[in-house]
This record gives sequence, C-alpha cells and structure tokens, in this order.
Amino acid sequence: MGTSLILKAIQAKIASHGLDWIKLEDLHLDSRANIITLDVSLQGEEKPVKAEVCYSLGAANTLVIREVTLSKPWMTEAVKLAMCKTGNRIELPGGIPGKMIRMLL
Repeated sequence: MGTSLILKAIQAKIASHGLDWIKLEDLHLDSRANIITLDVSLQGEEKPVKAEVCYSLGAANTLVIREVTLSKPWMTEAVKLAMCKTGNRIELPGGIPGKMIRMLL
C-alpha cells in the first residue's frame, strides 16, 4: 500500500511535465540505503527499463533525487538532461498520505 502511494506521486510528477509515454510498473524501496528501484515501461521499448534512484528527504515535504542510474547508459544521460529542466525534487502529497510516505522513506 505505502509504495503504491510513492509510485503514484512519482508518476504524477512525470505526467505533470508532459511525459505521459513513461509508465512506472514496479517500485521497490530500501529506506535504509535511501534507494528506490523501479521498472519503467517506455513507449516504443519492448521491455521495461530498470532504474535505481538514490534520494533524500528535503524540506517542505519533498523527495530530493540525488542520483539516477538506468539499465541503458544513454537513458541515464537523458534523465540527467531532463532533470535539468524539471528539477530534482518531487513534492510529496499533503496530509495523511504524505506523512505515510515520509515514514516509509
């Protein structure tokens, strides 16, 4: 249940920037190491791409992306360029859902 809230928050951030061709399929959270592992389906790709995101919690109810690595090196570089445009912070939901996410992270 908790990781599905995180998955939805990340998907909403992606969609808010017009990147609706990206769909998050699966999410695994290692809160001790501050790492999120994702399976990402990309329109036009036959198989999901694996992504590893190193993060920290920021002020003002945000998740700060520290580093992103994908199973395809050129995609890692593309994500870095995209983060220059969109930023490296994901605002977490407010209220109880936001508090639950922060507890999981």
